[in-house]
Amino acid sequence: MTPRFLKALVTSRLLRPVFLILIVAGVVQVAMSQWLISNQVDSLVETAGSALEASSREVSGSFGDTREDVRNRLQLMQQRTTEELAGELTRQQTAQQERVANNVRAAVMSEAQGLAEVLAAVAAPLIWDRDVPRLTDLIELADARESVLFAVYYDQYGERLTRYVDRTDDRVRTLMEQGEGRGAANKVLDAASRDPNVVIITADIKPQGTAIGQLKMGLSLEGINRDLAALEEEFSETITGSIDALRQTLEAETGEVNQRLQQQLATMGEDTQARIDSTVEALDREADSLSSNLSFLAIGSVVVLIVLVAAVLGGGLLPRVLRLSSAIWQIADGEADLTRRVSLKGRDELTEMARGMNQFIARIQELVSEVKSSAESAAERAREQGQISRDAVSAVNRQQQEVAEVSETMSQCRAALPKWLTASRK
Repeated sequence: MTPRFLKALVTSRLLRPVFLILIVAGVVQVAMSQWLISNQVDSLVETAGSALEASSREVSGSFGDTREDVRNRLQLMQQRTTEELAGELTRQQTAQQERVANNVRAAVMSEAQGLAEVLAAVAAPLIWDRDVPRLTDLIELADARESVLFAVYYDQYGERLTRYVDRTDDRVRTLMEQGEGRGAANKVLDAASRDPNVVIITADIKPQGTAIGQLKMGLSLEGINRDLAALEEEFSETITGSIDALRQTLEAETGEVNQRLQQQLATMGEDTQARIDSTVEALDREADSLSSNLSFLAIGSVVVLIVLVAAVLGGGLLPRVLRLSSAIWQIADGEADLTRRVSLKGRDELTEMARGMNQFIARIQELVSEVKSSAESAAERAREQGQISRDAVSAVNRQQQEVAEVSETMSQCRAALPKWLTASRK
C-alpha cells in the first residue's frame, strides 16, 4: 500500500463510519472480553481458593482428629502398658510372695520339726523313768521360743505326762478360752486344732524303733504371718513405686511424643496453609497473566480485523469509488464535457452506479442539446419581440405625453373651478 492510498483510506468519509463502528465494536468486545475474563478468572480463583480453604480446613480438622486420636491412643497405650505391667508385677509379686511364704513356712516348719525331734530324743530316758519334772523343764525350755505356744508329752498309751502351759502368754489364754476339755492343756490342744494360725507338730519318741511316747508341740504362725504381711507390704510398696515411676516415665515419654507429634502436625498444617496461600497467589498471578494475554489477543484480533477490513474495502472498494469520483469531478470541472463517460468494470453496485451515471450524463447531454436548440429559437423570437417591444414603447411614450397633457389641463380646470363657482353665485 502506497502512502497516498493509505492517506485516501484514512481520510475516506465513506469508510470512516465503517472504521468507527469497527473500532467501537472492537473496544466494546475488548471491554466485554476483559470483564468476562476477569469475572471468570476471579470466580475460578475464588472457587479454587474456597476449595483449597475447605481442603485446608478438612486437613486441619483431620490433623486435629489425628492429634486427638493419637493422644487418646497414647494415653490408652500408656494405661494398658501400666495395667499390664502392674498386673505382671502383681502376678510376679504374688508368685514370689507365695514362694517366699512357702519357703519361710517350710523353713519354720523344718526348724520346728527339728526342735520337736530333738525334744523327743532327749525325752526318751525321762519317759522311761517317768521323770515328769524334767519333761516339764524341757517343755518350758521349748516354750521360751516366741513361735512355740505349747508342748505336751504323751506316753505310749496316749496318756498326757505333762500339764504345763504358759498362762502368761495372751495367745495361750485365748486358746484356753476357746477350747474345750478337761484341764488347760486339753483346752489349748482343742482350740489349736481349729485355729488356722496354729500348727501342731507331732514327733514320735522311738529310742530303738519302738514308740514309747509322743510329743505334740503347738507352733504359732502369727509371727510368720506378720513377717509375710510386712514383706507383702514391702513388695506392694515396691511394685507401687515401680508402677508410679513407670507411669511417670510413660507419661513423660507420651507427653514428649505427643508434643513432638503436635508440633509436627502443627508444622504440617502451617506448611499446608502456606502452600495453599502460595497456590492462590500463583493462581492470581497466572489469572492476571492470562487476562493480560487474552486482552492483548483481543486487541490484536480487533486490529487485525480492522486491517483486514481496511485491506478488503480499501483494495476492492475504495479505488473504484475514487475512480468514479474522479471521473465525475472531471466531467463536472472545466468545460463540463458531456461526451465523456465513467469507465468501471465489474458486476457490483459501483458498476451499476457508473452505468446509471453514464445514462444520467447522456440524458443531460440530450437535454442540453434540446435546451440549446430551444435557446436559439427563443433568441430569434426574442429579437422579434424586442422590435415589437420597442414599437410598443414608442406608442406608450406617446400615450404618456397625451395623458400628461390631459392631466395638466385637468389640473388647470380644478384650479379655476372655485373661481367659476364664486362668479356664478354672484
